[in-house]
Amino acid sequence: MTDRHRREPNNTMLDLELDILKKDIRSAKSSLLYTPSQEVWDEVFDKINKIQESFKTVVYPSRDLRENAWNIFCDLRNKAYEQKRHWNTVQSFSHMEDILQMLDRAMYSAVGAFIVEIVTIGFLKTSKEEMFELQKKLNEAIQYYNEVKQFMHKPQREKVRKKIDEVRQSHNDFWERYREASNQLNVQYAEKQARWKEQMNENKEKARANLDKNITQLEVALDKKEKIEANITKNEENLEKAREALSRFENKRDELQEKIDDSSNNNWIEKAEGWLEEHENKIKNIEEQIERLEGWIEEGEIQLNKQQDYIARIEEWIRQSREKYDKYD
Repeated sequence: MTDRHRREPNNTMLDLELDILKKDIRSAKSSLLYTPSQEVWDEVFDKINKIQESFKTVVYPSRDLRENAWNIFCDLRNKAYEQKRHWNTVQSFSHMEDILQMLDRAMYSAVGAFIVEIVTIGFLKTSKEEMFELQKKLNEAIQYYNEVKQFMHKPQREKVRKKIDEVRQSHNDFWERYREASNQLNVQYAEKQARWKEQMNENKEKARANLDKNITQLEVALDKKEKIEANITKNEENLEKAREALSRFENKRDELQEKIDDSSNNNWIEKAEGWLEEHENKIKNIEEQIERLEGWIEEGEIQLNKQQDYIARIEEWIRQSREKYDKYD
């Protein structure tokens, strides 16, 4: 017998860790009175990873006991993934509902608003100030969405983005009507102010054009950011699959090695060693693939950070352009 088979069983601690994991998974289950945090799930999957690694070195008194422990671990891991998926779905809908409520409060409703607009100049000023407050609420909703969208599923993200577009359109409708109402009032100015108004309007249009240009840049930048995030997500999914594949092949390799060690059939051992070499080559290829994916993800994160910085600069340009535009009102 080899040194490997002379090792004493040391599975007591691993069995204890499996019991603890079972309790942790049960404790992490969502209910009407309790919703686990992301940190709770991070701890659970950290334990899962550590236990999975432990199976590579821990020795059981028998193969049946080890297989039984491994099956228990697999069942617990599957249950954890199932509960986590359910938790992700609940969180996704919760975030969506919160954001939709914020967006509802940021929506501008034009019903009846412009009925009195040509009667009083004060209404225009008041409506504009109210619109700034709505714009602030919209920005807060978008900021919150950007913070939590990584925890939301695609259907909920799409519903939120659609609602954002609707709110933005309502704001654009307001500004369009606002400009129309302002133009109606401007015609009442005295002739001696005409040249001054003409110059002011020209400056205003330039400011508006600059604002629109910046808004277009922001939309393009946000689209690029979304594509970068989608690419990162795709690579992360591929990385997860590669890691799972690596784990499967390592387990198969270990099982094959055990059979070789236990066998006394030289012909079979020779064939099995060839199979073992194929497994090793496959493991090496997967490890190289994992390394490439990790590199791509790192590059994507760098690109994403740069894009976010660029978006922040554009948003500042938009703020400055809007301020410049508003001073002509």
